[in-house]
Amino acid sequence: SLPETAAPTFVVGDTIFETFDGFLDQDIFTFSLVAGQEVIVKLAKLGGTAVTSTSLQVLSATSLTPLLDSARSAATSTLDEHSLVFTAAVTAQYRVRVIGPSFGGDVQAWSLGGFRLLVQTRERGPESAPE
Repeated sequence: SLPETAAPTFVVGDTIFETFDGFLDQDIFTFSLVAGQEVIVKLAKLGGTAVTSTSLQVLSATSLTPLLDSARSAATSTLDEHSLVFTAAVTAQYRVRVIGPSFGGDVQAWSLGGFRLLVQTRERGPESAPE
């Protein structure tokens, strides 16, 4: 679904601030990548409970089947942040879906604190020369 307050479309490097408005609230944001571009997708809590009670997914522009899912992949997760690394296979629009807490007190805490979403280009260091 569309976010409650934030714009649904952004460019890589933007920071988005949003809140959940109920159990399993889903917010979907759209952005563009070029083939081979590697990005880091980060979801961080802003107060409330652990971010591990939420899910972060990267989708194509045309399907709801996740290309990458924090619940089912090698996500870097702490109590405060999910972090996914994604490489675009083709030049296209992609989407990030943030799924809110499922049950219990988490929803109240998240709706008060909300979340921060950031998609940024992954910078790689220089390749080392062969010896």
